Amino acid sequence: MGKDYFQFKQFTIKQAGAAMKVCTDSCLFGALAVHEYPSRILDIGAGTGLLTLMLAQKYPKAKFTALEPHQDSYTQAKLNIEQSPWSGNIQLQQARLQDFALKRQYKFDLIICNPPFYPAQQKNPQLNKAAHSFSLPMSEIIKASKLLLRDTGLLYVLYPPVQAEKLIKMALTADLQVAKKLYIKNRFLESYFRVAVALAIKEMDITIKTITISENANYTPEFVDLMKDYYLFL
Repeated sequence: MGKDYFQFKQFTIKQAGAAMKVCTDSCLFGALAVHEYPSRILDIGAGTGLLTLMLAQKYPKAKFTALEPHQDSYTQAKLNIEQSPWSGNIQLQQARLQDFALKRQYKFDLIICNPPFYPAQQKNPQLNKAAHSFSLPMSEIIKASKLLLRDTGLLYVLYPPVQAEKLIKMALTADLQVAKKLYIKNRFLESYFRVAVALAIKEMDITIKTITISENANYTPEFVDLMKDYYLFL
């Protein structure tokens, strides 16, 4: 998935100018993020526009706002969104989440965020700053989402395990409730390497589940079922 474009069944992601390329866990995250009746959806840190377009395919009647502050990624997302079937439903803004949240024009049923997660002290000069946590601290994601979520809304965030547990503790302190913890493994016998956490304003029954991507060089039936509407080769 490191090439300059990735072809899905209903849209194309061109990514030559993007800092963060399409990867399997981000695609799986887009498939896992669900809401019963979303009318407004927010993508925090749109990158190439991948998650926005996956959710637009899933919820074609919803209205979308996608935020991307970095110029190169914004330009790439704009191209991908304009060339998609759902461009009329998507408003892309070159804006920081913190600034967008202060305006609070409306609230969202579903918010999705695949944030940067490398600690700032490990910054590699070769990496775009979009890959580092100083640009979007989890405290800011929680603070903004409390302002932007509807009472029945869900915030989905994808992190490695250590950061996911930190997010959950921070969210509980901020009076957000854990709705889902979805553990992602590459293979059955391996440890999970990502956690998709869903947070809510109101308390609800918690869903805890493990999703395994592949086994014996084949995708698992569960992964195929999640991705069959998106991947050309499934």
